[in-house]
Amino acid sequence: MNDRPSVTAVVVTWDSGPDVEHCLAALRAQDHRPFEVVVVDNGSSDGSVEVARRHAAPGGDVAVRVLEQGRNTGFCAAVNVGIGASAADAVLLVNPDAVLAGDHVRLLVDALVADPGLGSVQGTLRRDHAPDAVVDSAGHVALRPRLFRNRGQGLPAASLPPPGPDGVVDVFGVTGAAALHRRAMLDDVADARGRWLDEALFAYFDDVDLDWRARMRGWRAGHVPAAHGVHRRGGAARRRSPLVEELNAANRLLVLAKLDDRRSLLAVLPALLATTAAKLAWLVLAAPGAALRVPARVRAGLPVARRERARVRSRACRSSAAVSAGFAPLGGARFVTGWWERVRPGRWGRGAR
Repeated sequence: MNDRPSVTAVVVTWDSGPDVEHCLAALRAQDHRPFEVVVVDNGSSDGSVEVARRHAAPGGDVAVRVLEQGRNTGFCAAVNVGIGASAADAVLLVNPDAVLAGDHVRLLVDALVADPGLGSVQGTLRRDHAPDAVVDSAGHVALRPRLFRNRGQGLPAASLPPPGPDGVVDVFGVTGAAALHRRAMLDDVADARGRWLDEALFAYFDDVDLDWRARMRGWRAGHVPAAHGVHRRGGAARRRSPLVEELNAANRLLVLAKLDDRRSLLAVLPALLATTAAKLAWLVLAAPGAALRVPARVRAGLPVARRERARVRSRACRSSAAVSAGFAPLGGARFVTGWWERVRPGRWGRGAR
């Protein structure tokens, strides 16, 4: 009898192109059972649905279901549909441009089973399949000026510190590109309407928002170096666009309005203002229309952020100030090079996921 925790992988597609084939093939090759895949399509017109349907055809012991939204409802809303369609013990959120090694899910499940305090775990994602490929993400790092980065991004995997005896490294949170979440944690941090990701964000910064809410409820997050995968960021790079940058700029401020401690913010206010001004100044030069829309997007989202702020704080096991006290220093040179990697010319494309 199989008493292993059940896992549902949720993949959101939106004109995801050839990435879908590689992502789903890798998921069907996972050696963890019981395991299923739910594909939520946000109105693709490039054949992504047809690829997913081929994988959903009978055959094999990994069930694949395809749920068609008919339009782009936003990444967060689509993920919520996928989680709502699952009764599994854990949910693996996977971007369609991520390809996971066959033991990836099993290793992440082992970490959750071994430590009930872990709410979320992720493996080491690299940029490509080459043995010397640099890291894409080994978890989230939260910086004091309220900047959030992928841990180890752009660095050799060998430069990451080794894990402890349990094979897990404590991190602030996990990337939305490929991470396993305990269902009990997701249900514990759900909003007043029972939604797991904040649909007011539409897309981007939803993973940081989830990281922070989980920390305030006492859950921890971990990086499992033994679990490997590739996040090409080909899909993400193609979708770096004015809308993506607009969402990133606005959603960062909305997450702070929703979750941060005001006294803690005042303590880092000069750095917060400087980094925000720098990001908006660059956006004015690169996409002035998007920059002009950021204030309106923030104003529209503030009422929801304020309502949820009161609710999150009333249920918190750890204060927001206690969470942010663990944020790391900025590290100027590394911040500049990481920022340029994201916004350098040639990384602009079509809209949001």
